[in-house]
Amino acid sequence: MRRERARRKEPWFQTAYSVLDVPCEWDDRWRSGFGENADLHVPTPNEFIATDFSILSNDGVNVPPTLVHETPGCKLWYRPDVKFKVPKAYICANLMTPLSNRDPESAVLLDLMLYVLDYNLKEITYAADVAQLSFSHSTHEHGVTLQLGGFSHKLPLLFEAVRDHLAELVVDPSVFELIQVL
Repeated sequence: MRRERARRKEPWFQTAYSVLDVPCEWDDRWRSGFGENADLHVPTPNEFIATDFSILSNDGVNVPPTLVHETPGCKLWYRPDVKFKVPKAYICANLMTPLSNRDPESAVLLDLMLYVLDYNLKEITYAADVAQLSFSHSTHEHGVTLQLGGFSHKLPLLFEAVRDHLAELVVDPSVFELIQVL
C-alpha cells in the first residue's frame, strides 16, 4: 500500500489527514477471523469495586476517635465523618520494631522488604487503584506505617491482601536481583 499525502485539514487544530479505502486483503483477513489467541481474554472481575455505598449512621455530632478494640499489640480507633458523609474509610497502621533503625544495614533491609512487598502486590494494588482504593507505606524511626484509603465497602479486602502478603513475604531471587539496582 502506498502512502498518500494528507490532503484534508480538520477545522479546529488544522491537523492534516486523508481518507483511504481499506485494502481488500485486510477486509478478507478480518472477515475470515484471526483464530484464537490465549493472550487475549476478558479480565477477571475486579474484586475491589465497591457496590455498597451506605454510610454508617451517626447523630451528626463531631466526636473524638473512640477506641473500639485493644490487644497487647494493637489499638483500633473509630471516628465517623460527620462533615462530608461519604462512604470512605482510612486505615493507618503503624508496625513498630526496634530493628528498623538499629543500624544502616537494618534500615536498608527494611527498604528492600518494602520494595519486594510492592512488587508482589503490584497486580492487587493496580486493581485496587482502578476501584479508587489506595495503598502506600513509609518508614520511620520506629518501623513502618501502612496507609490505605478509599470506599469503605472493599477497603478491608485490600487491607487483608496487604497483611497476608506482608506476613507471608515471598522473596523470589530474580525479584531481589531486580530490586537491588533501585
